[in-house]
Amino acid sequence: MSQELALKNPLLGKLNALSVLAAWVCLALLIAWLVYSQVAAAADDSIVPFVLLVGALILLTIIHIALSNLVRCPHCSSQLTTQGFSRPQFGDWSSAVIRWFSGSIVCIHCGKKVTTRG
Repeated sequence: MSQELALKNPLLGKLNALSVLAAWVCLALLIAWLVYSQVAAAADDSIVPFVLLVGALILLTIIHIALSNLVRCPHCSSQLTTQGFSRPQFGDWSSAVIRWFSGSIVCIHCGKKVTTRG
């Protein structure tokens, strides 16, 4: 039985996971708006929703990048929600984000269990 290690600041991890989930929602809305604009929108409809969604997506991405540098595994000090171009041995960053609110995740780099509760 492996021991779960605790994060130094679990609130930053929650904010990081929320920023990724919000970016995914923003991306889905952006795609839906683009489909709507091509299928059903009038030619003179405003482009403001598109600009706002792109701006929100960029802002959420910047927030995720900043917070992911602060959310590190207490065992190996690797970032828990970023990976690079090759898939890590113990999962990927999206599975860590999705499972973040379950109470514990597995570090995608070293495989150790990390508790995400505060």
